[in-house]
Amino acid sequence: MKKKVIILAMVAAMCSAALLAGCGEETATPSAPASSSTSSGTPAESSSAVESKVEPSAETGKGDIGKYNVEVLGVKVVKNSDNEDVAIINVNFTNVSDDEAANYGTSIVTKVYQDGVQLQTTAANRDQYDFDSYYTNIKKGASVKVDYCVKLSNTNSPIEVELSEAFAVNSNQKVTKTLELPQA
Repeated sequence: MKKKVIILAMVAAMCSAALLAGCGEETATPSAPASSSTSSGTPAESSSAVESKVEPSAETGKGDIGKYNVEVLGVKVVKNSDNEDVAIINVNFTNVSDDEAANYGTSIVTKVYQDGVQLQTTAANRDQYDFDSYYTNIKKGASVKVDYCVKLSNTNSPIEVELSEAFAVNSNQKVTKTLELPQA
């Protein structure tokens, strides 16, 4: 019995060491800072049209965030099943990384503010928006239009959409766009 406990402890220690070694290698790669740095850049620096870098811009609501290109396309206001006002924000998401397939839901953090207060995500009726696009995996060079829903506090004030890369430790890249809500 004592030998089994010792063997089990040794196996657990070896597994822990292997996990820690794997974590250390991943954080030691310099690719994250390199991808978030920007240069005075010209289009000639890019090796393909898919990889062209666009500076994030508050005016246009589009740009590169880490390994992805995003563009806030617009908004529509609908009523959900509880008769609450919901904004459905449409975003174009393009994977420009060399990595495997990615999806919007795990790659981009979306925050929406109205009158300086962050709005809560919600759902609209399934026939009013494309729920599945949020987690649709896309490979390098592919794009998908994503719908993101938030519960509005009112239908008069504009909303500010803020997009950033999920799990980006040393990145302050953001794309923002203020959207006026369409009036009925």
